[in-house]
Amino acid sequence: MRVTPFSCGTALVLLVAYPVAELVALVEMTVRHGPAFTLLWVLAAAAAGFVVLRLEGQDVAAFNAVRVALRRGEPPEVPLFATLLRTAGAVLLIIPGPLSDAIGVLLVFRPIARFIARRFASGPGSLAPSGPPGPGAGPRPPTIEGEVIGRRYVDEAAAAGNGAGGGGGLQAPPEKG
Repeated sequence: MRVTPFSCGTALVLLVAYPVAELVALVEMTVRHGPAFTLLWVLAAAAAGFVVLRLEGQDVAAFNAVRVALRRGEPPEVPLFATLLRTAGAVLLIIPGPLSDAIGVLLVFRPIARFIARRFASGPGSLAPSGPPGPGAGPRPPTIEGEVIGRRYVDEAAAAGNGAGGGGGLQAPPEKG
């Protein structure tokens, strides 16, 4: 992946703009609703985030979905990514601020997380098969059985005397090219 100055600049702007926007939204909430409401909001959202995070860690259904996908021969990226999104939503709830809370609440809901996961799973970087198989997916070359003695290869079939392989069983090592 090639990093261009534009992508670095965009990332820098987002890294600076997001916390500023979060702080502005938090101050606006405090001005409109008062400090008690804002403090209660932040504590309640953080508590909800910790609860969701704990439940997500104990979610057996996510592991079962991965196992079912693997048994079917399908890549398990949709259930894995949906679980990752729900976990990210819980972390966003823990981070104080109304913007992160809004995004976190959306990501915590399973249908929304599954929808986003399916959209990303069918994208260009997906593990899902799409198109003809790539290199190395074809039939494997035959295995040659024999024994290497020193730097010489012994063809077991020829050494046994059935004529296959010729040369009495000893051959020079193959040339590296």
